[in-house]
Amino acid sequence: MDWSNILMILVSSISLIITICNIIFERFFNSKNQYIKMKIDNKNIQIAFNTNKDTILEELKNIIESKELNKNLAITIINEYTVKLSNALTDFYPKNTFDISVKRLDEKSNTLYSIGENNSLKKSTAYKVEENTEFNAILNEHYRYFFVSDIDKFDELIMPYKNSNDNWNSLYKSSITVPIAKKQNSIYHIIGFICITSPQSLNNTKKNKKIINLLESTSNELYEILSKIS
Repeated sequence: MDWSNILMILVSSISLIITICNIIFERFFNSKNQYIKMKIDNKNIQIAFNTNKDTILEELKNIIESKELNKNLAITIINEYTVKLSNALTDFYPKNTFDISVKRLDEKSNTLYSIGENNSLKKSTAYKVEENTEFNAILNEHYRYFFVSDIDKFDELIMPYKNSNDNWNSLYKSSITVPIAKKQNSIYHIIGFICITSPQSLNNTKKNKKIINLLESTSNELYEILSKIS
């Protein structure tokens, strides 16, 4: 075998070794990066959820325990709560916008009123239970909560969607309603609702379960606060 053949074989062997090394390195590096990215993303989601949940709960409890709760303070707390809740929801759905309100139930008239910024109930805006699918589902059909990520599909495929506001379709596409309730003698007494709407869909099942968990976990504390508003 002459030197030219030996040299060609040597060059080919080195080239093959380099190619194999590149393939191994690329696969290892990419898989490692993917694992790290997945690990960090999951950690961030969990931290964002736990931090918001714990902070809101802790602040609500501290306010109840450390201050004499009256009507004006109760409304201030509720308004602050909706801001914190909006920030928490944005952590779950950064591209979505949310409209959040707390409504007080007048059991005698079967009507709900929003909490106003002027330290009163907005008597000008009334929501009859039977005219709204969300409230009717919880109060009369005994749903634990109402969560529809796409109301158009719900209206088309499940049942007609009713709302006191005839223009609801131009305002939002998804709706979450959770009762503000406290267990009394094995029966939950409902005095109001946390109501959330968004013009965008909420189609991530894992995130939606965490949102419901967050809302239900504050229901008991909000009950004590909302009970001061009549």
